[in-house]
Amino acid sequence: MLDYLVSNLPIFLLEFLAALAGTLYIKKNENPGYEFRLIVAFLWLSFFVEITALYTLVAYYTEYEYFGFVQNTNFRRNFWLYNIRNIIEYLVYIIFFFNQLKSSGFKKIMRYIAFLFIPAMILNLIFSGVYFEAYSQFTSLASTFMYVTLILRYFYEMLQSEEILYFYRSMPFYISTGVLLWYLAITPFIIYSKYYERPNMEFVEIQRLTFFIMNIFFYSWFIFGFIFCSSKRASDKVLTG
Repeated sequence: MLDYLVSNLPIFLLEFLAALAGTLYIKKNENPGYEFRLIVAFLWLSFFVEITALYTLVAYYTEYEYFGFVQNTNFRRNFWLYNIRNIIEYLVYIIFFFNQLKSSGFKKIMRYIAFLFIPAMILNLIFSGVYFEAYSQFTSLASTFMYVTLILRYFYEMLQSEEILYFYRSMPFYISTGVLLWYLAITPFIIYSKYYERPNMEFVEIQRLTFFIMNIFFYSWFIFGFIFCSSKRASDKVLTG
C-alpha cells in the first residue's frame, strides 16, 4: 500500500495544485463564466474522489480492520465511485465545449446526440452489470467520441477567427488540448482491454506507465494554463488601466 501511495503521490499533488490554480484563476477574473467554474469544481471533485477511493486499498491491506463494513459487498472495489465521476465529468466537459462553439447548426445537432448519451450511460451501468465490476467502456468510448468531435470543431472555428492570433492566451485552448490528448492516449487501452481475456503483465505495465505519464501531463498542462492565462490577464489590466 505504501508503495502505491508513494508512486502516485505526484499525481495526487498535481490534482490538488490544478484545482487550486483553477480556483485562483476564477478569483483573478471578474467574469470567468459559469463553464469555467464547472471545470474548477470538477477538478476539486476529482481530487476528493481519488482520495476517497483509497478506502478500498486501506481496507484490503489492513485485512478489513478498517472499512470492514465493505467486506463481501459490492463496495469492496471502487469502480462504482469512478463510474459516477465519469458521467459527471462527461456532463461538465460537454457543457464547457458547447460554450466554446459558435456554429448554432452544429451545436444543435450535437446537443441532441450528447444528451442522448447521458441516459444511455446510466442504463448501461444499471443493466450491463458493470457498475460495481469494472469501468464502463461505453461511458469512456461515448465520452471520447463527443470530446474529439467538439474539440476538433472548436479548433476549426478558432482557425477561422482572430482568436488564432492569441490562442496561447486562451484557457479553453489549454483545456481542449489537455482533454484531447488524454483521451486519444488512453482510449486504445480501453478498447484493447475489452478483447484481452487473459492477464498480460506487459500490457498492464504499459497501460500503467501511459496513464501515469498522461496524468502528469494533463494536470501540469492545466496548472500551466491557469497560471499563464491569469498572469496575462493581470498584465493586460495593468497596460490598459
